[in-house]
This record gives sequence, structure tokens and C-alpha cells, in this order.
Amino acid sequence: IQSNPSVKPMLTTAFYFSDIITTTGCTAGDTIIVTVNPLPVAASGGNHTTCAGSNIQIGGKAVTGDTYSWISKPTGFTSTFSSPTVNPTVTTDYFLTEKITATGCAKTDTAIITTNPLPVPKAGGNQAICVGSSVQLGSTTTTGHVYSWISKPKGFTSNSSFPTVSPTVTTTYYLTEIISATGCNKKDSAMVTVNSVTAHAGKDSTICLGQPD
Repeated sequence: IQSNPSVKPMLTTAFYFSDIITTTGCTAGDTIIVTVNPLPVAASGGNHTTCAGSNIQIGGKAVTGDTYSWISKPTGFTSTFSSPTVNPTVTTDYFLTEKITATGCAKTDTAIITTNPLPVPKAGGNQAICVGSSVQLGSTTTTGHVYSWISKPKGFTSNSSFPTVSPTVTTTYYLTEIISATGCNKKDSAMVTVNSVTAHAGKDSTICLGQPD
């Protein structure tokens, strides 16, 4: 039996100490009360999956009298809000430390935000053609990606990564590329300027045989 044992109570506990003199049998006792203050909840909000560049809220409702401190790995994010909004571009661990101000008791929790990359849509860039001509938009197909085209003025749609268009007026084509496995998507656009072609032969005229026009 130790004279100064270490204890780790889970709730407020009274400890009774007795000291006995072996040679005489005389005893003395004392009591010590260890008050155990509770820890905060420290709710980081759990793990999530998102697309790069998307906003996501982590954490939970603030508790009056508690303070909050967030850091991240990779580094770069800090916050003192209980439920901050983050916008990771790569998979990131967010570490929350919640402290009860009155007691100093603190607890840490972690939220991992798995961040999937965006596709890189290539609408083909702006181009110019003559009326009646065609032009090819887009780029090569990436396996596992879905392509969706619309236009302004409306009227053109396509699911090809590399469609051919023949606009009669200047038209903007909007491409949405989607990664099927994750749903992550990104947009790009290309304007095709249509130039008119006009031939001028001159005015009609009347001449006599053998005379120049």
C-alpha cells in the first residue's frame, strides 16, 4: 500500500487515508475529495467527402462558456468559431480543441474532409469562322467522364467531348464535364464568332455591243 498513490477518478470521489504506526498500533485518518470536472463534447462534425473548391461546414453548435480553436493539416486554416465553413482543395484533417473556460478542461476531435479533384474541361477556346462553315469544339475524351454541351443562343446540345458545330450567328457554347465516379464537375465555354460573306459585283448596267462595261 502506497502512502501517495496516483488516482484517476471518472467522477468526484472521496478518498480515505489511514496511517497506522506498526509498533504501537496507533492510527490516524484523513479524507481528501477529488472533484472531477466534465470534459467538453468537442464535436468536429465527423468525416465528409466533397469536391475540390466546394464549401462545407464542420463542427457543431456553440456551447456558452466554451472556447473553440481549429487548426488543419496541411496547415493554413485556423478558426475560433464552433462551426466554421471550409473550402479545401486537397484532402485535409481539421483538428478542433474545445475548452470550458471556467475549469480549463479541454478535449480534441478531428474531422477528415476527403477532397476529390475536379475535371479539367476544355471547350476549345474562342474561334472565328465564315457563315456556312463548321468548326470542331472540345478536346479528347477522358475515360469515366461525362460531357454535356448547351449553347447561347440555345438550340445546340451534345454529349460528345469533341462536337462539330455550324452556327449561323455568333454563338457561345458551354461545356460541363463530370467525373462519373465522384460527381465532381466543372464548366468551360467557347465563343464562335460568325463572320458574314458578302460579294459586290457592282450595279447592273446597259451597254452597246462592243463597248466596255
